[in-house]
Amino acid sequence: MTRVMPGVAGFVLLAAALYGHEQPVPYSHKKHVALGLKCNSCHKNADPGELMGLPAESTCMSCHQTIKADSPHIRKVAAAARENKPVPWVRIYQLPLTCTSATVCTRRQE
Repeated sequence: MTRVMPGVAGFVLLAAALYGHEQPVPYSHKKHVALGLKCNSCHKNADPGELMGLPAESTCMSCHQTIKADSPHIRKVAAAARENKPVPWVRIYQLPLTCTSATVCTRRQE
């Protein structure tokens, strides 16, 4: 088997571009990764990380209490965090069955 390690942010951005789903709050993995955030900075998944979940809104607000706090989009996330209600994100991708995580996939040798 061969390991393929695509960039998670690139994978998500490509999927978003291909499928064009509009999210309830604009979000850019590219911007957050450029700031130095790692996947586990926001996504809390048990090892080995087979299921990539969405971070809690309170996780977003740990930074956004002061960063862009006046943004109407961040205000939506803040309200969701206060009310303990998830933002209704639209799933834009599904990992192939041969993937064991968002960053480690195996190709079947035929």
